[in-house]
Amino acid sequence: MINFLKLFKLFGAISLGLFIFASVILVTNFRDRLSSEFTGGALITLRSELSLKDLQSEIAKCGLENFQLKEVLGGEGFLLRLTESFAEKAQECLKDKASVTGSEFVSAIISEETRTKGLIGLLVALGAMLIYLSVRFEKFFALGALIALIHDVVITLGFYIFLFDRYLSLQLLISVLTLIGYSVNDTIVVFDRIREELDKEDTVNSAFNKALNLVLGRCIKTSLLTLAVVVLLIFIGGEGIADFSLFFLVGTVVGTYSSIFVAAPFVYSLLVAKKKLN
Repeated sequence: MINFLKLFKLFGAISLGLFIFASVILVTNFRDRLSSEFTGGALITLRSELSLKDLQSEIAKCGLENFQLKEVLGGEGFLLRLTESFAEKAQECLKDKASVTGSEFVSAIISEETRTKGLIGLLVALGAMLIYLSVRFEKFFALGALIALIHDVVITLGFYIFLFDRYLSLQLLISVLTLIGYSVNDTIVVFDRIREELDKEDTVNSAFNKALNLVLGRCIKTSLLTLAVVVLLIFIGGEGIADFSLFFLVGTVVGTYSSIFVAAPFVYSLLVAKKKLN
């Protein structure tokens, strides 16, 4: 049997380090990584025999300003992001160097509306989850789940940017909402087991240790099955759902980890503190 109580401090320090690192990545890169859906402008899909570096040089020669060029997942093309006023000039300038396979244009008004609705949707989802958890569990468990959710979203977003260097798109917002549901479901499974053991065991220590040992196998199996599906989506889904697949690849690992090593230790600390005060 694993003694999880001895691991709580170690993984707490690891989680804090990852959270700080991811937060720094988000703060320093968030605005530059927003897609045209949130900022307005043009997003042009290109195919070219040139490398990413050479194509960037060609675009720079065209006199374009504030553009961003990224390689499509699988190396099947490039995504060029720039202001809408430069879109026609870019296509004309690059016609001998690359072929345009797709383009989308989003006005400033539409992008502002998308940002507003996206933020409202995210807050509503978090609020609904918190209300549900508060009704189903006592306040300490609800607070632990909320901490785990914030931990999951921030770390997954930070490492998504750090590992894959991609835009934060509307598809990614859907991924965040999906991750919230996945993470809460995993946390509820862990909390249910803990609550059952708290009714059986004499001490909080033994209840948490036994509960986490019992639920560990289930969490790992669920996570591995989810990861298998996500990896399959990455290979067969292509660029169309790349943001969702890559984000959820990271999110599945982080969400499973947080249920046991973030949510549970947080609730344990609160229960122990409450017991000492009483």
